[in-house]
Amino acid sequence: MKLFDLIKKKLFKKQHVKTGDHLVDFYNRIDEDSRLLSKHGQIEFLTTVKYIEKYLKDGMKIIEIGAATGRYSHYFAQKGFEVDAVELIEHNIEIFKAKTMPDEKVTIRQGNAVNLSEYPDESYDVTLLLGPMYHLYTVEEQKKALSEAIRITKPDGYIFVAYCMVDPSVLTGIFKNNKVQQSIDDGLIDTETFETYFPPHGVFKLYTRDEIFELTEELNAERLHFLATDGYTLHMRDVIDKMDNETYELYLKYHFKTCERQDLVGISHHTLDVLRKEEASMNSKQTEYVKNTPVIETERLILRPITPNDADMAFVWLSDEKVNKFMPYNLYKNTDEVLHWINVILPDSDKYHWGFMLKENNLLIGSGSIGPDKGNHDEWGFGYNIRSDYWNKGFATEAAKRMIEFANKEHGIKDFVASHAVDNPASGRVMEKCGLTFERYTEYSTFDGKEKFKAKSYKLHLE
Repeated sequence: MKLFDLIKKKLFKKQHVKTGDHLVDFYNRIDEDSRLLSKHGQIEFLTTVKYIEKYLKDGMKIIEIGAATGRYSHYFAQKGFEVDAVELIEHNIEIFKAKTMPDEKVTIRQGNAVNLSEYPDESYDVTLLLGPMYHLYTVEEQKKALSEAIRITKPDGYIFVAYCMVDPSVLTGIFKNNKVQQSIDDGLIDTETFETYFPPHGVFKLYTRDEIFELTEELNAERLHFLATDGYTLHMRDVIDKMDNETYELYLKYHFKTCERQDLVGISHHTLDVLRKEEASMNSKQTEYVKNTPVIETERLILRPITPNDADMAFVWLSDEKVNKFMPYNLYKNTDEVLHWINVILPDSDKYHWGFMLKENNLLIGSGSIGPDKGNHDEWGFGYNIRSDYWNKGFATEAAKRMIEFANKEHGIKDFVASHAVDNPASGRVMEKCGLTFERYTEYSTFDGKEKFKAKSYKLHLE
């Protein structure tokens, strides 16, 4: 018996206690590690690896989000690649760690695909998202996971996303397995549209090709391949498992030959979307603006020009209702809207626009600007945005103080103004910590004029 089999038998052969979390309970009771080891299961694994290795080069750094028990992470780590793995389920993490060999350059930590805030922008050459899309039931969660994967990938890097498909699951799971009435009674399928539904006890989210393409159309990425990773395999798994080696190799050859045929992709239980992150381009005016905007620092932050490449990360706070609550702009719905905003502010020669980046990990956590207030070049106004998971840590104050110091020392500005909604006193405390004092009550409106806020205006004069 192999070493890992012995370890697994001793450590994980236990009575599984239900936790009440249906996803956790599902992975606690199945042998996820062996799913890709059978003859029929290897088709999906070999196909996925084949396409990853098509773009993989020596020295590339890989992250696998939703790594499960580490089938892919360990495969590439054992080939000498540096791999960081993220997994939600503790049971899977235990098995992952037990499988890790001493010479592997691999790490594993618990995390969620929709929030990878611990990982800085543009850190990985290859990002694998081979499981999370199976279990994200809302479009908001699905787009968030895709956006996070794009964000942490370097420009010109590759993102591999796996999906479970609707129609083969309906044909096999409902009709072939004679579970028609049970599925109707459980509310899993609409018998008119044949859409599938996922009540609280559901586990898998199923997709159509059109749904996948719609999810990704707003991403700053180019599609390189959309393919079937198991094709017709799971419809005839028993036949596949009984094939002799020669027949199996011939079937595998056929599968590789046909897996990108779009007329056949929809019959596959699993598909793979292969994307390349595009580097956002800037026009000559934007390039000049960024070149002329200095990089400045605080104890914990680097304030550097915000650019179109920051659209995915800026979307984190620009789409956050908590951050948006007292802002004049509407809630951003997608990264295209964020990109438009960046393209508008970049040629703004009157103001400095910075992104606030953490020194410790290069993570962009907010943005701010400073410049002449309403055309008054002797009095400058400033503003700031911080993503909500970094509130109450002093970052807004730290960044605002540095912007004021810059304007004073580099441009000789002595007078500064800022305002905040009366119902947002936390912003007022930032202004007070920067030395500003209350001057008068005022009001401001959202850009579309639909909402007005009572506000407090503050002022600072430096000698």
